[in-house]
Amino acid sequence: MGDRDSLPANLKRWQPHLDMATDYESMDPFISYWCRLYVLKQGFILARVEDLPFLLVLMELLEKNKQDLQSKLETTDIPAARAHLQGVVQKLLSWAENVPPLLSLTDVAAKAFQSAGMLLDVCSIFGEPNEGEFEKKKFTDPHQANLHSEFQSESTTKKSNFHYQDIDKLSGGISGELQNDEV
Repeated sequence: MGDRDSLPANLKRWQPHLDMATDYESMDPFISYWCRLYVLKQGFILARVEDLPFLLVLMELLEKNKQDLQSKLETTDIPAARAHLQGVVQKLLSWAENVPPLLSLTDVAAKAFQSAGMLLDVCSIFGEPNEGEFEKKKFTDPHQANLHSEFQSESTTKKSNFHYQDIDKLSGGISGELQNDEV
């Protein structure tokens, strides 16, 4: 579903959310599910005819995922889902704030802030953001931009190939920690 070629041009701005969904698929299927549902909702808000084939495929995938996850509270209960996403956001932010200021980790920290910001966008699916989400969103955008520009200015031509699962591994398993904390 993260195939960049099949995504209509009108929906390209949500490619990072689909990439995140793909990266989190095996680690945390709830994050994956809600990211895709967010993209579906945004696509239907725009409602262009040329987007419908992609959105229908996405809808079928979400239906299958929902059936696979239906016994889990994070899929069926909105407050539980919101709490799960907020917990992952908090763990991402905590990790990114405390990462040592090494050039090799700067881009990874920027991705952690970006991930947190995108998950806060996804939380909008549950209604208006609460005060905590609003404050965290204000916090993620400048940090992400500052770290990314710092990384770009200090690096030569070396580009990072880190994915969201790499952040999870480096942070000691953000999603795994959250699941263990909830037990």
